[in-house]
Amino acid sequence: MGSGFVIAPDGKIATSLHVIRNLDRASVKLANGDVFDRLTVIAYDQRRDLAIVKIPAVDLVVIELADSRNAKLGSTVWALGSSRGCLAQLPEE
Repeated sequence: MGSGFVIAPDGKIATSLHVIRNLDRASVKLANGDVFDRLTVIAYDQRRDLAIVKIPAVDLVVIELADSRNAKLGSTVWALGSSRGCLAQLPEE
């Protein structure tokens, strides 16, 4: 079990490489409840433990990525990861 962010409306998702490294089969469940039982690994970086996968979807809502060089003390940041498969529920704004 892992987490990730949709980074492109055509189904590209950033996740942790260790989550998908040795999978024979995988599924992706989006926040809206849609489930995709097929994904393709399109890129990975072992040093950063990062993978980009693609699901067969279109018109997905994407997260806005920022330049980390502009982050300042106290900035809100989001990170990939799901320690021991635990999922946290964030408060609605």
